[in-house]
Amino acid sequence: FLHRYYDYVIVSAEEVREVYSAALRTPIDRVLALGTPRTDFFFDDAAMARARDRLLRSYPALAGRRVVLHAPTLRGRGREKVSAAALDPARLRRKLPSEYALVLKVHPNVDAATLPTTGYDVLIDMSDEINDVLASTDILITDYSSAVFEFALLQRPMVIMAGDLDDYARDPGVCVDF
Repeated sequence: FLHRYYDYVIVSAEEVREVYSAALRTPIDRVLALGTPRTDFFFDDAAMARARDRLLRSYPALAGRRVVLHAPTLRGRGREKVSAAALDPARLRRKLPSEYALVLKVHPNVDAATLPTTGYDVLIDMSDEINDVLASTDILITDYSSAVFEFALLQRPMVIMAGDLDDYARDPGVCVDF
C-alpha cells in the first residue's frame, strides 16, 4: 500500500523494470530505467570527504580508527518488525584491536531498543544517512541490506551474515548461490 502513490519508480536497469513493476504493483510504463542516482555520491571525492568530516564531528570516537559498521536489516511487518541482527557485538568488540571502532547503524524502520548495544563503540543516529556512514566505513557487516550494492562500489571488505538463509532459500526470487 505504501507504493501506490508513486508517480514513477526509477530503477537501475531495463532488466529489472518488470520485477519492480510486479513487486510495487506499479504499471510498467511508470517504471523508468534511469540508473541509480543515489550512487553518484560514491564517485564524488569532495562529497565523500564532506560526509567523512560530518561523521567525525558527530562521532569523535571514530577519529583515527578503522570503522567496522554493523548495519542489520529487519524481519517482519508492522508492529512485528525487529532487527535481523545475529551479531554478538560484545564478543566481537573483545576480539577487535582497539584501533577498530565497532559501529551500529540501525535500519530506519526498526526500533533501536530491539537490539543489543553493549560492545558498540558508536551508535549512529537514525537521522544520519547510510551513504554518509558508508563513506567512513572500512568493513561492512550486514545481512540482506541493499547497502551492499553501494558499499561494493567502494571496493572495501564486507561480511554478509545470512543466518536465516534457509528461510530465504524457499523464496524463488532470492539468489542463494553465494
